[in-house]
Amino acid sequence: MQLIEKVAYRTCDADGCDTRHDSYGYCIKHLRQVQNHGKITNGVIPKKTCKADECKSQAKALGLCQKHRSWLDKTGDYNTAPSRKGVGPGSGNNGSAYKFVKVLDDAYYPNEWIQEHRLVMANQIGKRLESFENVHHINGDKKDNRIENLELWIVSQPRGQRVQDKINWAVELLGRYAPERLS
Repeated sequence: MQLIEKVAYRTCDADGCDTRHDSYGYCIKHLRQVQNHGKITNGVIPKKTCKADECKSQAKALGLCQKHRSWLDKTGDYNTAPSRKGVGPGSGNNGSAYKFVKVLDDAYYPNEWIQEHRLVMANQIGKRLESFENVHHINGDKKDNRIENLELWIVSQPRGQRVQDKINWAVELLGRYAPERLS
């Protein structure tokens, strides 16, 4: 039987760490600490707080908490995230471009906060809107929720199509390829 000689490997340069080194003389754990914090933190990694005004939540991507990062993606400004405080029937909106209303006794949205344009469309078509149904403002004014300014779209904007356009296309398609199915 032949004995295999044990090969010594280089250990991490961090004090007290005898883990095999990965790169730049550090194990992967200590290498990440040096890359992220500029120093070895001895197991205590300081938590960064969100850089948004008056937010004490833990920062994740881009130095923002999840809520403010999401708002940055939606609006381009992380400091204008909406608050539900003081929002109620007749109070207008919550800081976003859309007007929210508290619905108490609606057949489709009982006791819920909802964007007013979605409520108007649901009552117009006589059913609760599905998640894939969007309400498009024709004139671009997101506060103008008159039914004549709203269109029901399917899929996501702007790639969606008006429901009436899809119905017309379906009728044309059936007329061309399966006229027996038209009644």
